[in-house]
Amino acid sequence: EDGVCLVYTLHTSASIVVSENWDASIQEDFFAALAKLFPKGVWKHDAVDGNGDAHLKSVLFGPSRSFPVVDGKLVLGQWQGIALAEFDGPRKREILVMVAKG
Repeated sequence: EDGVCLVYTLHTSASIVVSENWDASIQEDFFAALAKLFPKGVWKHDAVDGNGDAHLKSVLFGPSRSFPVVDGKLVLGQWQGIALAEFDGPRKREILVMVAKG
């Protein structure tokens, strides 16, 4: 059936992202770029638990993404993949996936 799939992380220092799913170097580039934008150890929140950069990165990308479902299948582009962007780990994470008929 047709509908929408929601993928949601229940955390404030991780995000759900869509990125190229073929060349792993894009993941390295992604995290290298974010490290330049949000360096570690310079944020007020670091005094609390040392992960201010992780929270800022998560806010930028958000906790969820939604995807079309057509004929019972998730619709993604040829090179697209869904990933959890872990900004403060590794840690045990919970991901909620819901599918609503459309």
